[in-house]
Amino acid sequence: MSDDVIERVLAAPPERALEAVNLLAGDTLGSKPDDELLNELAGATRVAADEVNAAIQRVQPGEAVDLARVVLVAYADAGYEDEVAAALDAAGQTAFLLEIAAIGLLSLAVLHTIQTRGKKSEEERTTTVVQPTGETVTTVDKRVTYFSVGESLAPLLQGLLARIK
Repeated sequence: MSDDVIERVLAAPPERALEAVNLLAGDTLGSKPDDELLNELAGATRVAADEVNAAIQRVQPGEAVDLARVVLVAYADAGYEDEVAAALDAAGQTAFLLEIAAIGLLSLAVLHTIQTRGKKSEEERTTTVVQPTGETVTTVDKRVTYFSVGESLAPLLQGLLARIK
């Protein structure tokens, strides 16, 4: 990872860092509503969605900016330097602020995607059958199961909830 991207992330004004995370989340997660992400995280941690939301709401603005910067650096480190640079550039072109809760939720979802590449499991079965004619037929069946956002972040979110309370 180039130091240039890290320097840009660290030097970005708080609003630009927050907006860049929002832009990356939109590109990474698509148009998944915040309440859907919240419900997935709540279900995975077995904590009521209202309680998760209340904990996220207690996050201070400076903490949200710090989390946004961590997400941007992690995303760049995962091989997406160009995307982070583009998000920082685009964030400077439009000015809007997001709620801290939305940034926290989107940041967790982006980290989840980086961590797992969206995969829960990958299974490959190879079956070889010898026909009566002596011909060998090999079949490969590959299955990939994808996570909901909440499943892989449940331990992290449970730790955050314990710390914030």
